[in-house]
Amino acid sequence: MPGLATDDLPEDDRAEASLPERRRTRVLAVTAGNRYLEAALLLDETLDVDRVTPSAFRSADGYDVAIFDSFVPAEPPHTASFFLASHPAHGDFPFAVRGRVERPYFDTLARDDQLLRFTSLRDVNVARALLLQAHVDDQVVASFGKTPLIVRGKRDGVPLLALAFDVRESDLPLRVAWPLLLLQGIEQLAAAPGSSAAAPFAHVGTTGSASLAPRTVFIATPLRAKHPLPLVPSTDLWCWLIALAAALLVFEWCSYQRRWTV
Repeated sequence: MPGLATDDLPEDDRAEASLPERRRTRVLAVTAGNRYLEAALLLDETLDVDRVTPSAFRSADGYDVAIFDSFVPAEPPHTASFFLASHPAHGDFPFAVRGRVERPYFDTLARDDQLLRFTSLRDVNVARALLLQAHVDDQVVASFGKTPLIVRGKRDGVPLLALAFDVRESDLPLRVAWPLLLLQGIEQLAAAPGSSAAAPFAHVGTTGSASLAPRTVFIATPLRAKHPLPLVPSTDLWCWLIALAAALLVFEWCSYQRRWTV
């Protein structure tokens, strides 16, 4: 420490921790232009995002996740996909659309679903939504009555998520829930079985050092270190002092009430 001639405890000048390497996710956004989508994608620095227009789209191969904004490709992609208000031009992939619903709202939510972590959707205003016909094996994460608004499923083993309405026709982009919903959906799709990004990481740790303070070094060691640090429970003295003071106050009150003390 500064100002000290000697250091009686040199062992505490080094700290070790295991940090997983942050994996980058390759994302293809197929959109004619959606500033709310593009702005939300900028919030996660681990995403490598490419953008193409629907007319220029050929394939999503080589990407971990593909986002289709108001567009459905002619051939089902082999990449985990996030569909945003996507009405198929022909056929029923990923969903058959039976019409539209005016002014829906979120009245049923799967609150335990990790996709909805830290989000609040019940007061979101939506102008209109597609009336999607979910498959039997699909999971409806959120709905308006019997109208699915957020659906999770698989097509030929490839995972997908679908939002039944255009975010530009709602006030969802004005809320923190929008980037959370989008980024958590991408994370789930990239990690889902059947996704090209779901393979185990070849490298799961990183090693480095940084100076935190004079005579203090932080070292990040690989996860497979032979001597992991033990977990030491906290034993702060002030917690015990507060508990002792509270016990003395209780004893004094009881003794006074029973006339043990005056």
